[in-house]
Amino acid sequence: MKTTHYPLIAVFVFYTLIMIGCNSGKKLPEGMPPLKPCELTFTQGGSPLQDAIVSLYPDTGTSQQLIFGGKTDATGKAVIFTNGKYEGVPEGGYKIVVSKKETEESKFGPPLTSDDPGYDEWIAKASKEQLSTFSFVEKQYTDFKSTPLKISVPGDVTTFDAGKAVKIKL
Repeated sequence: MKTTHYPLIAVFVFYTLIMIGCNSGKKLPEGMPPLKPCELTFTQGGSPLQDAIVSLYPDTGTSQQLIFGGKTDATGKAVIFTNGKYEGVPEGGYKIVVSKKETEESKFGPPLTSDDPGYDEWIAKASKEQLSTFSFVEKQYTDFKSTPLKISVPGDVTTFDAGKAVKIKL
């Protein structure tokens, strides 16, 4: 008599996947405080602020051992991570610093990698250029001392306006 164990195997696989899914978060290092989810949305001049770097600093102004930050997506939303790999931040008050900088593109085209044909020639030409870098966020939002943006985690306002749209040569 031939028996099949497919139902038993299916149940085992199902419960294994559930357990993996429930325990897939990264374990926090010893001594790191519990983290609370933190998603912030930024606008500028009424439009989503895309590709901005967002950094949170404890509003106490004390030195910190942890780094809190993220990058905004096309909708202006940034998921904030601790030390770049643990989603969320410890409870508390924070000042928010927002920056977005870009360097103008070389007239010789986008950067090449060392594997690309013509790389050495591109480097020789592009290194003689003096390319300008621009900030797309007003200065007050880019500095800890002057930023008016603040948040309390958990449970505070999560949408912020980063001023008017600007392009300031640095």
